[in-house]
Amino acid sequence: MKALFYNGFGGNGGIKKNEEKARNLAKEELAAHPSSITEVRFANACASLGLKLKDETLLAAAKTEVERLTKSKKASDDELRRAVSIATALEDKTLAESLKKRADEAFPKGQFGKSKAKDDFKAASTVEEKLKVYNAAKALYAKEKDMERFLNTWAGTIAGDYAKADDWVNFEKLFAQITDPKRAAGELNGLAWTMSGESIEAEGKNLKKALELAARSLEMLQKEIDSPTSRPISTSPKTWARNLEFSKAMNADTYALLLYKNGDHKNALKYQTIACEKNDFADGEMNERYAVFYEKNNSAKETEAVLTKFIAEGKATTKMLEQHKRLFLANNSLESAYEKYVASLEKEAKAKKRADIEAKMLNENAPAFKLRNLKGEAVSLESLRGKVLVLDFWATWCGPCKASFPGMQQAVNKYAGRNDVEFLFIDTWERVDDKQKAAGDFIAANSYTFNVLMDLDNAVVTSFGVSGIPTKFVVDGNGKIRFKAVGFNGNDKELVEELSTMIELAGGGVTP
Repeated sequence: MKALFYNGFGGNGGIKKNEEKARNLAKEELAAHPSSITEVRFANACASLGLKLKDETLLAAAKTEVERLTKSKKASDDELRRAVSIATALEDKTLAESLKKRADEAFPKGQFGKSKAKDDFKAASTVEEKLKVYNAAKALYAKEKDMERFLNTWAGTIAGDYAKADDWVNFEKLFAQITDPKRAAGELNGLAWTMSGESIEAEGKNLKKALELAARSLEMLQKEIDSPTSRPISTSPKTWARNLEFSKAMNADTYALLLYKNGDHKNALKYQTIACEKNDFADGEMNERYAVFYEKNNSAKETEAVLTKFIAEGKATTKMLEQHKRLFLANNSLESAYEKYVASLEKEAKAKKRADIEAKMLNENAPAFKLRNLKGEAVSLESLRGKVLVLDFWATWCGPCKASFPGMQQAVNKYAGRNDVEFLFIDTWERVDDKQKAAGDFIAANSYTFNVLMDLDNAVVTSFGVSGIPTKFVVDGNGKIRFKAVGFNGNDKELVEELSTMIELAGGGVTP
C-alpha cells in the first residue's frame, strides 16, 4: 500500500509522488510476499514503475503474472480483465487486445462487453442509435446488478430526448423502465428545471407540463422517504434519509419556480421556503427566488424587513440588495439614509465573516508550476513572487465554475489597477481534444478579461491536491498558500467580499 501511495494514490491525502520510494517499497513487498503480484493495482504499479525506471525485477514480476494469467485455460472473466490491465500497464497493446478478444468470446456478458456497451452509448448521437444500444444491453444485462445504474441512466437520457421533441408517449415508455425511484425523480426534476427556464426572468417552455413533471418528482421522492426501497447497501439508513430530504428540497425549488410561473404565488412561497430552510438559506439563487415570492404574498414593509435580515446575516445577493433598496426607498425615501442603513447592517456581517475566514488561514508551500496562457506566454509561480495570487481551477464543462465567473469578473475588475495582486484562471480536467480552443472560445464568447493558463496534462491540479472544481487558492507573496475555497454557492456578492478579505489577509490589501 505504501508503494501505491507513493506512486500517486496518496495525492488527495497530501502525499507527494515519489517513484524511487515506490520502486524500493514494491521490491521489498515482492521479496517478502511474492503473491502480492496477483493484486491488480500492485501489478500495474510494478509494470509502470518497471518501464519508467527500467527496473528488471519489477518488470519480470509483472510479465510473469500476465503470462500466468494468459496461459491459464480456465481463466475467469476477472482474471482476464486483470491480465488486460497489466498488459496495458506494460504497454503491450497487442497482448492487451488479444486478451480482450478472448474475454469477449469466453464471457459475452462479462465486463469488457459491458464496457463496450457503455462506450457505444456514449458514442451514439441519435435517439435511434441510443435506443438500439440500450435495448441490446438490457437484453443481456437486465439481471446484472452492476449495470442497473447505467441502464437507468440510459433510459433517462433517451426519455429526455423524447421530451425535448415533445414526444410524451415515448417519453413515458422509456421513463417507466427506470427502476430506481430516486433516479427517476431526479430525471423528472432535471427535465422540469430545464423547461422552467432555470430562472424567474428566463422564458420557459410548456410550463404546465413542466409543473406536472415537477409535482410527480416530489411525489416519487416522498414515497421513497416514507417507504425506502432503493437504498444502496453502502449507504446507511440515516444517510439515505438525509440524502432524500436534500433531494426533496432541490426538487421543491424547481416546483416553486414553476408554481410561480403558472400563477400560484402562494404555493410557490410555501415550497421555496421548504427548499431554503433545508439549505439553511445558504444558496444565493434560492434566496433570490424566495425574496421575490415573498414580496408577491406580503406587504412591501414585511418584505423589506425580511430582506433586512438577509443583509444583516450576510446572505443577500446583488439582486436582493437591489430589491431591498427599491422597497426601502419606496417606504422611507432619502437614498442617503438607505446607504447608511445598509452599511450598518453589512458592517456586523462583514466583521463576523472576516473572523470566520481568518480562522481558516493556512500556511503551506504552494507547489511550483509553469504553464502557458492563451497567448502562449509562460507564467510561473516563481515569476510572480511578491504578488498575492488568486488561482482558480476551472473547466468549460463545470457548471458551478461558469456560474461563479460573473462574480470573479467583478473581483478582477476591483483589483485591475493593482500590480501586487494577480488572478490566474487555470483551465484543467478538460474533456475535449482541443482544450485550448475550448477554453479560449468560452472566454471570448463571454468577454471575460481573465488570464487563463492551460493545465493540459492536469499535472498542476494534481500537485495542488484538488478533488473538485471550482477550487480557489490564495497564495501570498512568499509562495505560501493562505486560503483554499471549494465550490460556489450562487452568491456573487459574497464571493467578491470573501476573496477581498482573503487577499487583504494574505498581504494584498490595506489593513485598516
